[in-house]
Amino acid sequence: MAVNYLTGNEQPTAAKMKELWAEADSIIDKALKGGSTYLLENIGASSNSAAYPDSKLFRGMEFVFWAGATNHGATSTSVLWPAFDTIPNAYNQSTYDTAASNATIATYSSDGYAHVAGSSTPNLTRSLKAHTRTNSGQEYYIWEYDQPAPEKKWKFAVAEIIIGMQSGTSFSMPDSYQKYDCWRITI
Repeated sequence: MAVNYLTGNEQPTAAKMKELWAEADSIIDKALKGGSTYLLENIGASSNSAAYPDSKLFRGMEFVFWAGATNHGATSTSVLWPAFDTIPNAYNQSTYDTAASNATIATYSSDGYAHVAGSSTPNLTRSLKAHTRTNSGQEYYIWEYDQPAPEKKWKFAVAEIIIGMQSGTSFSMPDSYQKYDCWRITI
C-alpha cells in the first residue's frame, strides 16, 4: 500500500494516522510472518538488549482484557501466556473512575484543568477514559501533579487492546472509552 505522507501545510487527521498505522502494521506483519508484535520478545527482537533495547517501540499503550477465572499461568494454553512473562491484571475501568472521582482537586485553572492535590494521585495514565471534573457548570480535564500533561483525548496515540477471552465469550467496548482515537486490537 502506498501512503501519501504529509508534505506541508496539511493538518494531520485521525484518518491519516490510521492509514499510517495500517502501513506500519503491514510492514511489521511481513517481517513477523503474520505473528503478533507481542511475540517480538520471544523471537529475538529483545533477546539482544543492546540491539533492541525496547521492543515496545512497536506498540502503543497496552490494555488487557481477559476472563478473571481463566488460568494464565505457565501451564495455560491461552495466547496471553506466550505474549507476556507475567500476565497483567485484566483491565478494570471502575478502579480509574473511582480514583478520579475521589481525587482531591487543589485548583481549577482558567486553562481548563482541574489540578490534583499532591497527596491525592489517582494515576490515570492507564485509563481508557479522559477523566474530567465539573465545577460551577464547566468541565475541566484532570491534571495529576506528577504527570507532564493533563488527561486528554489522544487523536494520534495508539491503544493496544489485547483480548484473551475464552471462545464463545462476547466482548464489547463502551463508548465512554474515548481517550484514544487509534486502536490496534489483538485477539
